[in-house]
Amino acid sequence: ANRARIAAASACPVATYGGCYPGYADHYVKRLRRMAVLAVWPPARFRSSSILLLLQAGGLRDPAVIARQQPIVTWASMVWNRRQDFSKLDRVLDWAQERLVGRQPWRKCCGPTQAYVLTCQRLGWVPVSATTLRLDNGKLIELTDVPPRIVGDEVRKAVARCTWRMVCEVYSL
Repeated sequence: ANRARIAAASACPVATYGGCYPGYADHYVKRLRRMAVLAVWPPARFRSSSILLLLQAGGLRDPAVIARQQPIVTWASMVWNRRQDFSKLDRVLDWAQERLVGRQPWRKCCGPTQAYVLTCQRLGWVPVSATTLRLDNGKLIELTDVPPRIVGDEVRKAVARCTWRMVCEVYSL
């Protein structure tokens, strides 16, 4: 438990600092998860990081939650605080979605809107408009009505669902 607190207080914040702007590519999130598991429990070298993170073994916290919350909660905060006109945000969102079509979209990511779109795609979420999100479970969230804190909680739940889906797929459950 002490190692988990130290890792959560030092390594994770340093590794995820400033991630709301560029987001995190899939390979980087995988590396973050592996580093967190090994920092808390070194003998886990040959064990499944995903299962250990789901079980929260030794008080382990999944760094993928932070990595996926940052771009989405940043966008949600911008909408919640009405920092930009929603029609402008819709145009920017459409531009970002058009630009990210094709192979290796993280290589084309060059800002917070594209990081938001790619992070939503990774979770199975669909930005219907600048102010509306369709979650992987079909639920619609209106970002003008839901505070960013609640959006962050939804991200945490979605990360757990994605991890469970991945584990079930890998182990044919």
